[in-house]
Amino acid sequence: MNFALIGLGRVGRVHAANIASHPQANLHTIADPRAPQLEELARRYGASLTTEPETVFADPGVDAVVISSPTTTHIDYLQAAAQSGKAALCEKPMGIDIDRVERCLRLLEDLPIPVMIGFHRRHDPSYAALRDSVRAGAIGRLEQVMVHMRDPAPPTLEYVRVSGGVFRDSVIHYFDLLRWLTGEDPVSVSAFGSCLIDPGIGLEGDYDTTLVNLRLPSGALCHIASSRRSVEGADARIEVFGSEGVLRVANAPINLLEPPVAGIRYIGFPTRFEEAFRNELNSFIEAVSTSSSPVPGPEDGRRSLIIADAATSSALNGNAVDIRY
Repeated sequence: MNFALIGLGRVGRVHAANIASHPQANLHTIADPRAPQLEELARRYGASLTTEPETVFADPGVDAVVISSPTTTHIDYLQAAAQSGKAALCEKPMGIDIDRVERCLRLLEDLPIPVMIGFHRRHDPSYAALRDSVRAGAIGRLEQVMVHMRDPAPPTLEYVRVSGGVFRDSVIHYFDLLRWLTGEDPVSVSAFGSCLIDPGIGLEGDYDTTLVNLRLPSGALCHIASSRRSVEGADARIEVFGSEGVLRVANAPINLLEPPVAGIRYIGFPTRFEEAFRNELNSFIEAVSTSSSPVPGPEDGRRSLIIADAATSSALNGNAVDIRY
């Protein structure tokens, strides 16, 4: 399967390496406005290079596109994929404007193509095992879910400006994960945000430190604590409490540091999720090859964005927000 990769930032580079090493995939084209800076990388993977992403949709040699460009471009490229009949793996979020996302879903009904939304945490083996146990009733009736998500370092301000805000850009991973884990769509959200790490993020109207509380239809409660900084490395812990037990996914320590910085050091992103990214690509290729619908799909992207929009509104206005899909 010949892939075009649109966008070669941090996550784009992960996709490039995975496509190039996959036995059923070929990295046909890399499309990025910074193409002159990426010539060595393109040579390494044997890919052609273009500064004009739009051209890949007219290329008959391209079977599928991976969209890892800035968030504000995702909808445009998904629509182009639909109009050209090319399968698409699109990084989250689908977009930052729910009206445009819903129009895109209607287009995809008229021009159906395989579309996967890049909520890669669903493909992490530890999270998948957690979900299987929860769904099998291993801890009885679900009562609480507690999530800690902390990135190793804040993003650049250039990135923040086009990200749609921390709830749509980062916390949305766990809005999707909670839906997938519990099988429920949250009905209410209360969110709080502060800027404690990088004042520049606050000047852009965003937060670097957040708390989100969600209520599920069953009455179960979920709490997500997020930060754009984690001094010990990527933090991605989940605890699930039920009437008959508790399940936990912890971080993976890799080594002890010598004084004066003694203690456990944890792996960073994307190393923490490198297997998840590989599994995501495997799942996408299998779905396209078997003419089945990739999961998570566009409707998952829409619902997670609705939750993110509600959290953004709650943090801004200081009120709990009912979520309607």
